[in-house]
Amino acid sequence: MASKPRWAVSDAAALAHRRYGLEGELAELPSERDQNFRIERADGARFVLKISNPAEDRSILELQDAALKHLRSDGVDRGTPEPIPADGETILSASGPDGTDHHVRLLGWLPGRPLAKTAPQADLFEPLGRFLARLDERLAEFDHPAADRDFYWDLRRGLEVAGGYAGNIADSGRRARVERMLDTIAARKSLLDGLPQQVIHGDANDYNLVVDRHPARPRIGLIDFGDMGRGWRVADLAILLAYAMLDRRDPLSVAARIASAYHRTMPLDGDEIVSLFPLACLRICTSLSIAAHQRKQAPDNDYLGVTEKPAWRLLESLEELEPALAERVLREACDPESIALPVPADLRERRARLLGPSLGLSYDRPLTIVRGSGAYLYDSAGHAYLDCVNNVCHVGHSNAEVAAAAARQMRTLNTNTRYLHPTIVEYAERLSAWLPEPLEVCFFVNSGSEANELALRIARVTTGRQGIVAVEAGYHGNTGGLIDVGSYKCESAAGQGPPDHVRFVPLPDSYRGRYRGAERETAERYAAHVTEAAAELAAAGHPPAAFLAEAWSGCGGQIVPPERWLDAAFREARAAGALCIADEVQTGFGRLGLHRWAFEQQSASPDIVTLGKPIGNGHPLGAVVTRREIAAAFDNGMEYFNTFGGNPVSCATGLAVLRILERDDLQAHARRVGETLLEGLRALSRRHPSIGDVRGSGLFLGVELVQVDDPPRPDAAEAKRIVERMREKRILLSADGPQRNVIKIKPPLVFSRDDAVRLLDALSGVLDERLQPR
Repeated sequence: MASKPRWAVSDAAALAHRRYGLEGELAELPSERDQNFRIERADGARFVLKISNPAEDRSILELQDAALKHLRSDGVDRGTPEPIPADGETILSASGPDGTDHHVRLLGWLPGRPLAKTAPQADLFEPLGRFLARLDERLAEFDHPAADRDFYWDLRRGLEVAGGYAGNIADSGRRARVERMLDTIAARKSLLDGLPQQVIHGDANDYNLVVDRHPARPRIGLIDFGDMGRGWRVADLAILLAYAMLDRRDPLSVAARIASAYHRTMPLDGDEIVSLFPLACLRICTSLSIAAHQRKQAPDNDYLGVTEKPAWRLLESLEELEPALAERVLREACDPESIALPVPADLRERRARLLGPSLGLSYDRPLTIVRGSGAYLYDSAGHAYLDCVNNVCHVGHSNAEVAAAAARQMRTLNTNTRYLHPTIVEYAERLSAWLPEPLEVCFFVNSGSEANELALRIARVTTGRQGIVAVEAGYHGNTGGLIDVGSYKCESAAGQGPPDHVRFVPLPDSYRGRYRGAERETAERYAAHVTEAAAELAAAGHPPAAFLAEAWSGCGGQIVPPERWLDAAFREARAAGALCIADEVQTGFGRLGLHRWAFEQQSASPDIVTLGKPIGNGHPLGAVVTRREIAAAFDNGMEYFNTFGGNPVSCATGLAVLRILERDDLQAHARRVGETLLEGLRALSRRHPSIGDVRGSGLFLGVELVQVDDPPRPDAAEAKRIVERMREKRILLSADGPQRNVIKIKPPLVFSRDDAVRLLDALSGVLDERLQPR
């Protein structure tokens, strides 16, 4: 390919005036091979002056102009530019400033902004699919002698071109990633070679797609037909998917929505649907490989790298996807009847036969969930559900970076702590740095339950006591010992109550508790019960070893205690000789937004902190962190060993979670999104008296539903109705609290502001249903 034209703006302006009679302001537009200028006349009309690369064959320009005329020949405006003639010709010749001859064309301007610079985009996915399908449908009736061109951007040559240029990728890791992806795609070559062909646009990328945000509905256009030629019919859609997936938390969901809309307009055959994912990956690999080659040829051309960084991020994400899963999602989106899926009713029956009946299911119509990504879960029919309640996948469901870290370590080594290994030490250093001094010694386990069991064991060994003081409505794990100290379970209808060595103190509920209000006086009144409970235990021969508490109670109903309650309660516990354990399994790692840990919001200093749930983003991991002198006291000659606790895979996983939390500043993100949610929920509470209280911080929120009486009474039925109706709207919530009347909102921390707005809009509609006359 010859060098790109180098016309000065003044030369281009003179050409436009001389050949087209146009005067106005000119501005150069980005381009890979040609030189393009926007011309704006004094009356506001705009045009594009295209000066072709001198190596461009005239027949290719004739192909483009013929296609553009064909797309308009039936009188339908399909959002494509119009060739504008001069002296009856749409392709002119002109000599450049250096004497080189160029073909010149003038096209009408399409209003709008490139898709890449349009926000928000989520409402455009289906219109994009329909737009491209209508364009391809019309091009299926078009042909031209020049369509059979030999062109390096033709995806039919993608394996050859990308494979040939991949060696130009400087980074060896990235080069290997492209080569692995090409090997995977090459395995489908026989399928690809048999795909239907027609004339296609060939470059429906996010800078060639133009969006005009019209008040009625967005208008979509497509420019730059320079890559046009014969190709696989489905390639246009695959190219669109490749660019639409850039910088998406859930790229496969975006692809599915666009592909579904395309298929409903212009049906794809089975092989085309199966080929979509590998062809989208092939486009990304081809683009990166060609960009690496072209950068060596033209290091100053910024246009060549316009999508490079997001393309590398996308390729990394797509490599972590199982190709069979991607194929299934796209097949379900386009042709769900072609997939043999397990029937949920059958699956439920098999589960009931094979698993213990005490395992519960959510919702009256349980979901069959097969995949997760970001803040979304996907059922067996490919439907996406906004997950507002699963607080385990802290940095997003199926986070590719976390999964890759675990996989890398699993491929290298996984063993126990009786051998020296650097990962556990690095993780302990990083994790303890997240906690205030003097919490600096770590024990690693496999769950929050194990963490709380170990914390109690440490407290009993250290103090030589057995008694435990805990808080009403608390839940600390599923072991027998933790059921005994968890009022939520042992004092439930099926529970047997606490054993003699356990006492519970009132839940510090400022809204419905024994004492109301959030002030310090209320906190002191609640804290006084710790002294009473400790005295009862001592009188019964079980002096307290520990006071175990969640700073903010989850199962208690997303409770925000009065100011400094936990600090006062710890003071009373220590006066009774007990160690203070803060259970941060649900609230830790920045979920509250303003604080990393809920005990910090309470200005409290625990002796021991227990961690679980989000610590491994779904990987079985937990931790206990304590003071050095307490860890030393626990070392009484009885070795503590946990077969899997602190294994290299778990520690690599935990390190990845911390990296993401820090790099993406997800704590601050939780604060910002939480503020949006709280503002919206409080606005809803002013319209709906059934909302008795809205409370929380960050992405730890509760909405208490009440019957409008004096005083208001818990309304578990309304909470259940809301949860079930929101599930029908594909938004997942659940109800908690002792009376099951509190809607809890504890999504992954990647939950976005758009997700928050969607949740609020849907919740508003469900609440409004109670206001409508029956």
